[in-house]
Amino acid sequence: MRWTKANGIIFSILLSIASSGCAHRVAEVSFQIPFRPPLPSIPADSLSCLTDQTYHALVIRDVSQAEHIIVLEGLLEKFGGQKAPVDQGLVGRESLPTR
Repeated sequence: MRWTKANGIIFSILLSIASSGCAHRVAEVSFQIPFRPPLPSIPADSLSCLTDQTYHALVIRDVSQAEHIIVLEGLLEKFGGQKAPVDQGLVGRESLPTR
């Protein structure tokens, strides 16, 4: 078999694929998950102008957002994140206002 330029290119491609597949480098990265800032409270008289449907939609939105944040923080912790020393402003279902 004659060595041609095409053979050289194919050989180079195969060599680079083979060598890159075997040379995995794993780097561990440590990072800090920022704390959640405290959310501003809204006085009840400011919410009195809302319809029940709008108020309910806001509560559902806040709960969904809080649950999503908890999931994201869990993923960050799973992949090496450390919680910040000050963890304030956590909002759970029990701290949401009721009407």
